[in-house]
Amino acid sequence: MTLSVAVIIPTYRRPQLLARCLEALTRQSLSGQSYEVIVVDDRSDDATLELARAIPSNHARRIVVVPGHPLPKGWMGKPWACAQGVK
Repeated sequence: MTLSVAVIIPTYRRPQLLARCLEALTRQSLSGQSYEVIVVDDRSDDATLELARAIPSNHARRIVVVPGHPLPKGWMGKPWACAQGVK
């Protein structure tokens, strides 16, 4: 049986922290299991989005970078970003 894992990272204006996080995640080897990393950028106005796109996937099957949509009424930021990552 093959297990597929997705890691969703909601982020906003944290390029240095995101770089360290992605580099650590993509160095992980899950005993041959496939995994992907989904980064949801919550409309940062700095280099966060570009940095996320520049990190190599290494052991991860892929890194997907999703630009976030505006926050709908009734939602909080991080849960909204995670919901977008699931989609």
